[in-house]
Amino acid sequence: MYNFFVSKLFDEILDFALAKKLFYKNQKIGIAISGGSDSVLLFYFFEHIKKAFDLDLLLLHFNHKIRLDSDADEHFVESLAKYYSVELYKENKDVLKISQDNKKGLEEQARILRYDFFKRCKENFNLDKIAVAHTKNDLVETFLINLIRGSSLDGLSSLKPSRDFYIRPMLIIEKSQILNFLNENNLQYRTDTTNFDTKYKRNKVRLELIETLKTYNPNIISTLYKEIEMLSDDAALLNNLTYENFVESTVCFASKAIINLKILSSDYAIKSRVLKLAVKKITNSYYSLSFININRLINTIENGKTLVLRKLIKATKKENFLIIEKI
Repeated sequence: MYNFFVSKLFDEILDFALAKKLFYKNQKIGIAISGGSDSVLLFYFFEHIKKAFDLDLLLLHFNHKIRLDSDADEHFVESLAKYYSVELYKENKDVLKISQDNKKGLEEQARILRYDFFKRCKENFNLDKIAVAHTKNDLVETFLINLIRGSSLDGLSSLKPSRDFYIRPMLIIEKSQILNFLNENNLQYRTDTTNFDTKYKRNKVRLELIETLKTYNPNIISTLYKEIEMLSDDAALLNNLTYENFVESTVCFASKAIINLKILSSDYAIKSRVLKLAVKKITNSYYSLSFININRLINTIENGKTLVLRKLIKATKKENFLIIEKI
């Protein structure tokens, strides 16, 4: 039974990982592991293939100290690492206190600290990749959260198989497949009780919105996954066309971008992206244009009036050029 599930589920993950070129032989892979079902399966996947790919594995555990049983999660991960003789690096932070001190939401602060931990691990241990256990369900939840909040096409398809040194080999499978595998093979994992608390936005989307959508389409996760894939392909094409037009039309200096309006695309989708890219270049990516401010910039091209946005940038039209300056 175990071998059947391994060949069926792990092969599906591996085929996806190889198709997306998420990792290669002889690499050092950090595995983000909380002790929950998803990250435990992620570990078992890499443990299963590590000899075939000559992978050096390092488990990474971040204890948020939010729940009373957070330390029990840590001990579970320690026992797993010891049993399989895999190196473990861990860190503890009082996320609740830090979030209160910084006046940030608990979810946001937890994410910031967790990914800071991963980044330091990448540097300190010379990791080639860090694998995180996002699934199809996470992809759909993120899509719905961004859709409700209001997002660009890029934002709607923001959870990628790889970004920087992070890889997500389990985006191809659903949560139900993970639970079936672990339960069929009597493999233990920890359950985070806060995942059922609907005061958190993501939990509310998962437990209420998605469950409602399932009454209209029982296969809503797979359906939306396919839609997100198509949106991602569309976004990639638009971004490629944008970059081509940006290179042709725009010259960037340390704090100034000069855009040749004769060359700038007349197509709104590309024009707006070129403007966003120009602003990000001169502000070192810390300022992203909103939909309203993109339109204000485009109006500057049409009416010739000088525009100041949030006391950060100034846009001026001079003959056939738009000059955007960091203030």
